[in-house]
Amino acid sequence: MDNLETLKQLVNIKSISLEDNSEIINYLITKFQPYSKEILKISTPNSNSTNLLIGINTEIKNTKAIILSGHIDTVVANEQEYKTNPYFATILDNKMFGLGVIDMKCYFASIIDNLDKISKLNKPFIIAISGDEETNLNGIKEITKTLKQRNITPLVSIIGEPTSLNICTTSKGCFEYQIDINGKSCHSSNPKNGTNACYIMAKLISFIENINLKYPNTTLNVGISHGGKKANIVPDNASLVFDIRSNKQAYVDLIIQEIEQCFICLKNTYQNCEIILKQNLAIPMLEENENSPVNILLEKFNLKKDEFIGGCEAGYFQAIGGDAFIFGAGDLALAHKPNEYLNLKNYTIYNKIFIKMLNFLDKFYK
Repeated sequence: MDNLETLKQLVNIKSISLEDNSEIINYLITKFQPYSKEILKISTPNSNSTNLLIGINTEIKNTKAIILSGHIDTVVANEQEYKTNPYFATILDNKMFGLGVIDMKCYFASIIDNLDKISKLNKPFIIAISGDEETNLNGIKEITKTLKQRNITPLVSIIGEPTSLNICTTSKGCFEYQIDINGKSCHSSNPKNGTNACYIMAKLISFIENINLKYPNTTLNVGISHGGKKANIVPDNASLVFDIRSNKQAYVDLIIQEIEQCFICLKNTYQNCEIILKQNLAIPMLEENENSPVNILLEKFNLKKDEFIGGCEAGYFQAIGGDAFIFGAGDLALAHKPNEYLNLKNYTIYNKIFIKMLNFLDKFYK
């Protein structure tokens, strides 16, 4: 079994998203310092969390690099539902239990424990560590902005989210929208004198539900809806919040066009109404690149190709250049759940494949 001391130490340091994460950041700096040419601490506006960029075989400027990226923050644990202490690494039946052990502290443990080998490779490596992925992903926005400002082009980015040792070449983006509807209020005994915002909202909800049938690998969900104040008053305002999850930006664009066309029809039907669409959140998807080295990796290491079903940081790196894929130990189904654990046998396999993969990529990119 691999030396698990680094992983234990990472699990034992609390790093809940948006809380002060200076303890785990300082720990990471201590571990990376002997092998790095430059370490940048990047703050996120209006946040207590810090992000890191670490240059191995390079300063963080004017280069093409292999990016190893992930987040060090965790969700909040419901301690009462845990059989073990979520903030203390516990090994039972060849499994390590602890909050964040797969999502995604084991990735950084794997990098740290392979730093001697990574530093002897020829290519520049940049380790990107964000501190708020579990909440708003503002950290990765600051990281990618800094990379662009410093003229860093990713050759390839490997995001270490749990994938059960599969290589995920796509991930769904997550786009959250809010629709605000302004109608006209009047007494419910004479509704023709008003414009019922809740009726308009209901038709929009039904329209959004029906779009679910049209686009492959794409889902829409209305998660919040409310409107009105009293049963005897025609409501003059209502709102709903929905999200779109898709691995194709083109589908998202078409869906928004359809919804905006629906607005026009509703305004023609309901006089004196205003319908406003605004975007609350946009996590870019990872779209498959047929020219990437992934197909070679799949065959060389006998791995399976998969889709990452959640939102993650991969799309941000693809957007600034180079290929990107997701490859990590652990089962994503266990993330954010009580009694999160890492199968240590699979972790050992992952570590062996991971360093061989980096050796291959080091030679692949000329």
